[in-house]
Amino acid sequence: MSDASQTRAGLRTLALIAACATWVSSAHAAQKKAASEADSGPPPKVVTITLIGHEFIQARTPNGEAIQYAITANTQFGTVEYPEGLSKLRAGNTVTVVAEKTGDGWEALQVLAGDQLVYFRNPKYKRPSANAAPVRAGSVLSITPDQLVLRIAGDKDFRYVVTQKTKFGESKNRMTPAHFPPGSMAKVVAVKGKDGIPVATQVVPFIQDVGGRRQAKVRQPVPETVKPTPECRGTIVVIERGYVEIRAKSGQCFRYVITSATIFGDKKAVTDVTQLKAGNFVKVRARVGDKGEFEATEIALADYRK
Repeated sequence: MSDASQTRAGLRTLALIAACATWVSSAHAAQKKAASEADSGPPPKVVTITLIGHEFIQARTPNGEAIQYAITANTQFGTVEYPEGLSKLRAGNTVTVVAEKTGDGWEALQVLAGDQLVYFRNPKYKRPSANAAPVRAGSVLSITPDQLVLRIAGDKDFRYVVTQKTKFGESKNRMTPAHFPPGSMAKVVAVKGKDGIPVATQVVPFIQDVGGRRQAKVRQPVPETVKPTPECRGTIVVIERGYVEIRAKSGQCFRYVITSATIFGDKKAVTDVTQLKAGNFVKVRARVGDKGEFEATEIALADYRK
């Protein structure tokens, strides 16, 4: 074989080796990408809701593609830091959805109001664990050493198993079940349990911030009912036909009598008593009544941050 033939054969061999190397590299990259997607799941999508029900969300992507997400008991609305509610979503709203493919279609794992893709690019973000239950915030209906019942927006009740491993409060503000009496607001982080009953892993205070969407941080001391003051700002713990109990930021509880002369709301935001509920942050003005009790003359929604 001539030198020229040997050279051409060598070049063909090198070209074949290079092609094989490129193919192996591409296959490795594709395998790595597939593995990465398997670990992190499909990326979140920003869509516009076209129809919404208790068990599904129909939406449309920016390019016009129609998609339907199933809503299950494991769907988390909002983030762990700032849980939201399905009742706040309407047709026409833009939402960001994290979902997984199932045999019947797509199942929503997490739904956030608005375009929240920046949140998912945060390196601290962690996708909801397969064993995680939705994070919920609401009013405590009852609490015992082994059970907690939480009522969320829409008057839906959820029962949680409480164990010795359940943490109350945060690392800098340790609490006990006594800090969460019936009527107090709480956020519950949980994992799936037996018979469909989630197990609470952490219970922390939660206050509805009237002035914004974000949760206001609060320390919730053990309730202590003391003599009311003529003016008070705090969270409604209990509101009934004849009285209202307010928990101030200091943790003290004040009880005011509601009379036919009590005014609800102010000039900027007229309110009806039926619109007030446990968890609302309000300001109360009162006077001493004929029986020596403090009677509320005005109860109006207030901004926690002020």
